[in-house]
Amino acid sequence: GVKSDKPAPPSHPIAWAHEYEGGRSFYTGLGHTEESFSEENFLKHLLGGIEWAIGKGRLDYAKAKTQRIPPQERFVRTVLAENLDEPTELAIFPDGSGKVLFVERKGAIKVYYPEWDTVETIVHMPVYKEFEEGVMGVAFDPNYLKNNWIYVFYSLMEGGRRNRLSRFDFTNDIIHHSSEKVLLEVPEQVGCCHTGGSIDFDSKGNLFLSTGDNTNPFESDGFAPADGRPGRELYDARRSASNTYDLRGKILRITPQPDGTYTIPKGNLFAEGTPKTRPEIYVMGCRNPYRIAVDKKTDCLYWGDVGPDAGKNGVDRGSKGYDFWGQACEAGYYGWPLFRGNHTYFDYNFATKKSGPLHDPLKPINDSPFNTGLRELPPVQAPLIWYSYDESLEFPWTATGGKNPMAGPIFRAADIKSSNSKINESAIFPEYFEGKFFIYEWMRNWIFVVTMDEKGGFVQADPFLPNEQWNRPMDMAFGPDGALYVLEYGTQWFAQNPDARLNKIEYAAGNRRPVAKIDASQTVGAAPLAVKLSGSSSKDYDSDALAYEWAVSGVKESFTTPSLDYVFTTPGEYEVTLKVTDPSGLSSRAATKIVVGNSQPSVAWKLDGNQTFYWDDAELPYALEVSDPEDGSLANGKLDPRRVKISIDYLAEGQDVAALVMGHQTKESATMGSLQFATGFKLIEANDCKTCHAADAKVNGPSYIDIANRYYGSEFALQNLSKKVITGGAGNWGETAMSAHPNLSQQQAEDIVKYILSLAGEVQTTATLPFSGAYRTNAHIGKGEKGAYVFQASYRDLGGVGGANSLSGKQTLVLRYPKIEAETYAKAAKGVRRQRLEQTDTFTVRGVPVNVMLLPIIRR
Repeated sequence: GVKSDKPAPPSHPIAWAHEYEGGRSFYTGLGHTEESFSEENFLKHLLGGIEWAIGKGRLDYAKAKTQRIPPQERFVRTVLAENLDEPTELAIFPDGSGKVLFVERKGAIKVYYPEWDTVETIVHMPVYKEFEEGVMGVAFDPNYLKNNWIYVFYSLMEGGRRNRLSRFDFTNDIIHHSSEKVLLEVPEQVGCCHTGGSIDFDSKGNLFLSTGDNTNPFESDGFAPADGRPGRELYDARRSASNTYDLRGKILRITPQPDGTYTIPKGNLFAEGTPKTRPEIYVMGCRNPYRIAVDKKTDCLYWGDVGPDAGKNGVDRGSKGYDFWGQACEAGYYGWPLFRGNHTYFDYNFATKKSGPLHDPLKPINDSPFNTGLRELPPVQAPLIWYSYDESLEFPWTATGGKNPMAGPIFRAADIKSSNSKINESAIFPEYFEGKFFIYEWMRNWIFVVTMDEKGGFVQADPFLPNEQWNRPMDMAFGPDGALYVLEYGTQWFAQNPDARLNKIEYAAGNRRPVAKIDASQTVGAAPLAVKLSGSSSKDYDSDALAYEWAVSGVKESFTTPSLDYVFTTPGEYEVTLKVTDPSGLSSRAATKIVVGNSQPSVAWKLDGNQTFYWDDAELPYALEVSDPEDGSLANGKLDPRRVKISIDYLAEGQDVAALVMGHQTKESATMGSLQFATGFKLIEANDCKTCHAADAKVNGPSYIDIANRYYGSEFALQNLSKKVITGGAGNWGETAMSAHPNLSQQQAEDIVKYILSLAGEVQTTATLPFSGAYRTNAHIGKGEKGAYVFQASYRDLGGVGGANSLSGKQTLVLRYPKIEAETYAKAAKGVRRQRLEQTDTFTVRGVPVNVMLLPIIRR
């Protein structure tokens, strides 16, 4: 035979068996053909495996260790506060009061008071709040009940740009500024980016603080920002994250002292006195470790590190952008910007645009001209979980899309019991969660719990409350009451959001808290507005009878009926709240907004003859009626016709009608102005585009209308923008990165861009079609198709007083192919054979109303 220097491939068993938690499992890869089951040896193999798996026919449940996932209905979510303004981190009062302390980026420090069910701002710190800076972190001292200390990490500009970790006295919910003790400061370079800022403690009282790399990533094509050219310090993360003498791009570990100083605990990455190093460094090589957590049992550190933007691997550049969750039970180097998530970058020269060799993970070298620390770095450590924009081969449950990992707590029942000796143990999360790591995705809006083995290795991840809707989960922590508290940032970036919320998640082994829900007959309209409010959709999972209490903002009277008929007589915005209470006293609240002072517009198509089918090459008379109680109507000439959008399009066979008939553009969501762009709209809805963009409002990225207006008429827009949709990028709209979408094809990206460009212009100068006339149904002729004709019209009114609360009306009609297949004819005829059909009669075939004009065909 031919000799080979290549190692033999790893063996792969075709059959195996093992015992597992008191049961037995047998697997065979044989038996793919029918002939296998006539082979004596295979049958013996199969029988032997089955007999072994059966064993003595008894399962030993005493050996079972795996806990079942608790049913979701055992958890009750209560929204404690909403409409927050960029919340960043929370801390639960350790006194068992149920109060929650949290901070908002622009400087507010707030407390939620459960006894009043309100949030109060206790102080507004003057902070530097450009880019991502501001108040980033807050934490109670482990001995807060004795010393009343809290720690805050915030940004300053006075005296030089820096981020500061300070300790304050905090008594009677008052932060005493004069008590400030500055533990440490992290000098920052003005211009960009990544702050970190999370604070946590281990069981020994050591404080962990995360810091970002303070590097501009937007001129590195989504790969490693390692630009060593003169004057490019801000674009070189080697000067910070991989610099052993710099506190940025790190997770620091210090031991606070009573006098406001700190000491260095043993076991940090560099011993005190080591030249060109900072002894505070525990983990280095981070990009933006925004939220961290420490397991109080093992003192292992966990964090989510936000990754770079490249959507695909780059030739001679390195890997695509990976984000990861890290785990450090001892100090280590995690690679950025030389490495990322088990992947390596080339040593790229930004001046010559040429690449050198790949960096060596065993012997990393920091040769940046801006490096003030050691040249030779520690070996690179591997992350716990890593993933990119596209589907992960190793961790497919992470899904796809934009990415921003965050680290939640590691659940330990003992931590809760030690902080609250009086707690009812049935309120503590069940044993299934013991030792599990809560992770969450800020961009993908999910929460998972990660199971790890005895050595801390990844075993599996299970979704937590997958049926709940999250809006950018920002931070979470368990309180001494056993509940999980979750902060949500909300939909729009750098803005106050109605869906920015503080939540409380409680587990109920016995009686469960009811869930309040409000159904309203209408939520907008002119004054006086009569609204029927119902609480009948409220749930009690234990089937208990509920007591109801309604409240209307500005109205002193409360109401205690399950339903409420209320007339709003004065224009304005009103909040209606419903509290439901079960017999044991457990309760929850729901709220809805009622807008009074403007009425919904009416849009109606009027077609002559059949309004379900079309006929070949027929002339179809139509008229569009649009009216609004405040604005007038097309008929009386008072309504502005430029605000009316009208289109009639042919929809080719096989396209999804349901996805295409969502109406014309509204304020709330971008929709198609013409069916030729409907495929792009459908792709936007199916992907994560709404995470960063809205139709007519800036979120993180620009609005679709702004994009359309900027590139309107450009012959290169389609090509350039579709490429950017796939690969990601930044720079055209300021310091904002666009997520890559490598899972999209070139055609899909072009469809998205075509749709966006179709939105140019806020109103039409003239209608695309006359508002009345005749349309000829001949677009399908000669195509051999069974498509549909779709009539769409919409109108957005001028709003109420001052133009506020503008509303949209729309109507869509779909005319389908007129002929029924022969098999359907027979079934339909059988069902109506004994019916006497008059000229005005109809019958139904597969749920479609069929006009009597088809009767001669059915009788054949």
